[in-house]
Formats: sequence, structure tokens, C-alpha cells
Amino acid sequence: MQYCKKIFILCVLMLFIMVTLQCSTEKSDPSVVNFPQVSEPIAITSGPLEHFYASYYGITSWSENQKYATVLQTDIKFRLPTGDDPATLGLVDMETCEFLPLAETRCWNFPAGLYGALVVGFAGDLQ
Repeated sequence: MQYCKKIFILCVLMLFIMVTLQCSTEKSDPSVVNFPQVSEPIAITSGPLEHFYASYYGITSWSENQKYATVLQTDIKFRLPTGDDPATLGLVDMETCEFLPLAETRCWNFPAGLYGALVVGFAGDLQ
């Protein structure tokens, strides 16, 4: 009787493995796109000023250790900035959500503002 139980358990286990392998190798429908699951957005800053995530195409805003994110801080809310409007370039500490100001700029696009500062300026200090 014990022998039959062992054989039965072994057969069930083999069936489970075969079904699992078959499910993982099935071809998916090419017309269906499976997007990755993402979390809801979270605020990483607070207060009365606006904060814009400072990133550009394939250049990430995150420090290498992902402790800091670069942002532009401004009081502009319902209009486009002009060349006379300052913005504060800074880091957000992801553990405390504290904004750490680094420099003031009037360059509102990434190539003219943040990229130059990262490449020439304080990029080594982000670690």
C-alpha cells in the first residue's frame, strides 16, 4: 500500500511539472501586448513650489545608487518660463524626500541646463 502512495505522489508531481513546463513554453498571441506592471505615482517632493523631474531621453535622473533624483524647482505654475525666470537645480533625497538645492539656472531645457552641470560640474558628488 505504501508503494502505491509513493507511485501516486510521483505521478502527480510529474504531471504538475509537465503542465508547468508546457505553460511556460506556449506561444503567446502576437497581437496581444503585455505591458509590465507599474505602481501608482508617488510624490517625492512637497511644499508650495513646483518640482519638475529633470531627465532627458536615455539619460536618467537617478544617481547611480538611486538615492537621489534631479529636479528643477520653481514657483512658475500656469505659464511657460522665460529667460528671466530662475529655477533651482537640486536633488531629492529619496529616503527623506528633502530637496537639496545645488545651483540656480535660467536654462529650462535639459541640454542647456542640467546636462552641462552633470557632465562638467557635480556629477562625481552624487555618489
